[in-house]
Amino acid sequence: MEHKLDEDNSPTAAASAAVVKPSDTPQGPGEQAEAQGAPPGAASPPEGPDLHCRTSVQAVGAVQWWPCARVQKDRIEFGVMLRGAEVQQTVRVRFGYHTAEPRHFTSCTSEAGMPVETGPGSDTRWVTTTGCSVARTPVAVQTKAWAAPETGVWSDSLMSPTLHVQPDGSVVDLSRE
Repeated sequence: MEHKLDEDNSPTAAASAAVVKPSDTPQGPGEQAEAQGAPPGAASPPEGPDLHCRTSVQAVGAVQWWPCARVQKDRIEFGVMLRGAEVQQTVRVRFGYHTAEPRHFTSCTSEAGMPVETGPGSDTRWVTTTGCSVARTPVAVQTKAWAAPETGVWSDSLMSPTLHVQPDGSVVDLSRE
């Protein structure tokens, strides 16, 4: 039975599938990801075999952000990738995840959101919270996120691609080739 959540329907989303195996590189909650090499002006999402981000970019001021899911050895984590700008800026992020069976949304942050300092510099970092994950058991899952300036209004929500965890623990992302 296929369970489908809200897909990333941006123009660059692909219609084919890829099976993803996790890397053995441990990255704990809140650890900064390595810089992705793209300048802040570029609208490409962070990439990696275990990182599944929305393909279209949004920005709060000069800070770009993407809702993402990260495949770990025995879990799938949910959060936001932020790419800073040349000036320091504080943004607030709010995120959680959807599961298809049972159909449910779990919030990982408070309604007020989580403040995150970015810059100076164009570093890219993974932002999540402890426990914002699910075990790699058969289910379809997806990150839902919002962002806002330190004292401004929230963006519309954005969704990561849906990940389909198979009975053998492999993960299928239909947005990848």
